[in-house]
Amino acid sequence: MEAKKQSIYDTYAQHLLIRGLVKSTVDLYLKEAKQFLESIDSVESINRATVLAYLSKYNDMSAGTKNLRYGSLRAFIKHLDKNVTPGAYQIKIPYVKSSRKLPNILSVERFMERLERVQHKAQESSKWLDKRNYAFVMLLYATGMRVSEALKFRMSDIENGWIRIENAKGSKDRYVPIADDAIRALEEYIKVSPFSTLKATFINYQGKALNRVTAYKIVEDAMGMNPHSLRHHFATHMIIGGADISVVSELLGHSNLVTTQIYTHIQRPQLADTVNKYHPMKQEVI
Repeated sequence: MEAKKQSIYDTYAQHLLIRGLVKSTVDLYLKEAKQFLESIDSVESINRATVLAYLSKYNDMSAGTKNLRYGSLRAFIKHLDKNVTPGAYQIKIPYVKSSRKLPNILSVERFMERLERVQHKAQESSKWLDKRNYAFVMLLYATGMRVSEALKFRMSDIENGWIRIENAKGSKDRYVPIADDAIRALEEYIKVSPFSTLKATFINYQGKALNRVTAYKIVEDAMGMNPHSLRHHFATHMIIGGADISVVSELLGHSNLVTTQIYTHIQRPQLADTVNKYHPMKQEVI
């Protein structure tokens, strides 16, 4: 890249680091910014037409992928407008409407059956890795954490039954309660771990911090689902149990209640019972 573009790119990289975003987000934003800068003749040529022309390369992609890419470029354009030439790049990048797929959720009973098998294996096994796997699954399901948050978790984050999740998505901190059973699973794992868990609670067989790939494999092997599905189960089972959706939204760390409303697809058994009992079409004719 030419010197001016490179300078803007480097400044943007520093800006993202200062914001404290997770590495995966920083990498995504920087990749999009670099590709966009390389696609234009000059910074002065940036306008709505050049932005939309660049985004047209994503036309054949899914709505989810488009929004991911559009959002990355939106962040960069906003940076240019605020920090490079204030007011010069007020370009609105559209959101793509998508039909969100409802998560495939197990009933509480079926889910607990799987979880109990993982617990039994951890209790009966002499391998410390089995205890680690159970503790990791329990942490995710008991708190609704994102996998990135769970990988940064430290036991020192727990205080009086609450976990402080620092610098979560959107650079926000939040507190979530954690069940005693989950704390016990963590303590039992740490007690038998052959490596220190002070710098990284969840470690691999070499004592190094777990990465996302290994985390996904652990949950897939243990529960037959991915870590984000455990987050879905946390939210769904909370709502089935009667939790208010606004409370669940806060626990998940959603910035917008609309994001949490995907869980309103839940068919609560008690609602069906009410309809069956009170709807006129279900009543016997006297």
